[in-house]
Amino acid sequence: MNNDALLRRTGYLTFLLSGVCAISSGIIVSFLQDLHGLSFGVTGSLLSMMNIGNMYAVIKGILRAQGGPDIGGVRAPLYELQPEDLPAVEALAEEIDRLVKKYA
Repeated sequence: MNNDALLRRTGYLTFLLSGVCAISSGIIVSFLQDLHGLSFGVTGSLLSMMNIGNMYAVIKGILRAQGGPDIGGVRAPLYELQPEDLPAVEALAEEIDRLVKKYA
């Protein structure tokens, strides 16, 4: 098998596993919603954090967007937030602030 075919098959497998994980996270969050009585806003925020990118980097980005301490970036092999992810992280931080005001 040549290198191009190996890379192509690895890419297909990666997309398959990524899709399985995304679907599984939606199922787990819906169980959490039922079990703990979470609102759709809260569970939607959880799903957004999982789907923007690296959840650890997203949480750090939300803390920065909310004026919290700058606790640095993530360590390798995890990926930092990309510049195109920042508007989604800022919108998610605003949604979390709105939910905290609503339910606190």
